[in-house]
Amino acid sequence: MAAEADDGRRELPIKLDGSLQNPAWSPDGKLISFTRFRKGYNEEPADVYVLNLETGEVAPIAADGACNVSQPGSTWCRQTGHIIFSSTRNGKHDEIHRWSPKGIEQVTSSDTHMAYEPSWSPDGKTVVFESHPSGKSGHGAIMLKNMETGALTDLTGPERDCRQPNWSPDGKWIIYQEHKGRSWALMLYDVGAKTHRKLDIPGEGTDATFSPDSKHVLYSGEYDERDGVLLAVPVAGGKPRPMTRGKGYHGAPSWSPDGKWIACETSPKDPDGGKGTKLVLIPVS
Repeated sequence: MAAEADDGRRELPIKLDGSLQNPAWSPDGKLISFTRFRKGYNEEPADVYVLNLETGEVAPIAADGACNVSQPGSTWCRQTGHIIFSSTRNGKHDEIHRWSPKGIEQVTSSDTHMAYEPSWSPDGKTVVFESHPSGKSGHGAIMLKNMETGALTDLTGPERDCRQPNWSPDGKWIIYQEHKGRSWALMLYDVGAKTHRKLDIPGEGTDATFSPDSKHVLYSGEYDERDGVLLAVPVAGGKPRPMTRGKGYHGAPSWSPDGKWIACETSPKDPDGGKGTKLVLIPVS
């Protein structure tokens, strides 16, 4: 890894141009998957890669010229090592795919709806993802797909605009963000009780994932008049704790399985319209 900065952060040694985004830890903490947007922040085409933290090797998973996008959080299947991601490789629109050493398999298929932002359940039997009518970005629905039966379940319905679901490591919660008014609220779905509630935080939150013990939500939000700060808050709600210091944008965080590091994307300023982001590890203190 690169040398540590004053705050202990380490830039991941990835020699790829473009914008590096959406880091996600493998279950054993030895690998990190990520998305590389070739032309800049969220500018497709995009590729999915895996970084070996021990050797520094960077290997492509999906780099075929399509828009291939993996997510932070629960991207790896614990049981099989499959990596879940979205892709336009079918030539129509975004659908969910999974990678294994044997190849890439398409998981969803619809003529009317796009599918992206996927996340595995801890038992590997279900995938949660974001769905939109084809060609439209609004009115996102949070969907479940049973990987054994193929059954689909709409968790949020057509009247809401919900995005970026992520499963907790203990399987009890799905966190997602909902567009309410002019801001984004973080919402928690209780998988057992099948109920939804708003996570009590000041301001808005995006890019939410979980701590490895499932007791905290990690997200990008507002703190001390700064935007793009990584914050951790108990699942029950409460006062968020800042996990990053200094200026600049931090987003798409993933907490390491051993609880010692947070991987995230970062840039000196808001990356929208800019050259892009790099990936760093930030120590948890």
